[in-house]
Amino acid sequence: DAGLRIENTALLRCNRAVALRKLGRNGEALNDCLAALLLDDGYAKAALTGATIATTLGLFADACSLYTTYLSLTPDPAPNVKRDFSRVQQHASDLKKALDLQHSAPERALACVRSAAAEAPESAVVRGMEASILVRCQRYADAIAVCDL
Repeated sequence: DAGLRIENTALLRCNRAVALRKLGRNGEALNDCLAALLLDDGYAKAALTGATIATTLGLFADACSLYTTYLSLTPDPAPNVKRDFSRVQQHASDLKKALDLQHSAPERALACVRSAAAEAPESAVVRGMEASILVRCQRYADAIAVCDL
């Protein structure tokens, strides 16, 4: 049956995403979660796994979208999922605010980015944004240190 094959393929993609995540290959893992959702848009586990991975990567807007998908598919989610979603929404807002402030108030923008950086310390996206703002603040040694992580 074609429906069963698609469901199994989505399951395989999500399971592979979990394995890739354990190996630290988060970009590939996120791609597998997204592929699983394309195959089966009702696959809540793929959405939640993808949200967690996107958060690790500092892709907070993408994580918000995946959490929204998960919550729409899960009638009674665990309280920690709602709490995590709220935290990720705040980080997405902080990064947007940092982008808006980086030219007019770079020190305030830096505070916003650092909030998100604490959530995703290995995120090249967030570190790059932090380094850019540090350069704007003429804090060159700090910018280099952020890039050397």
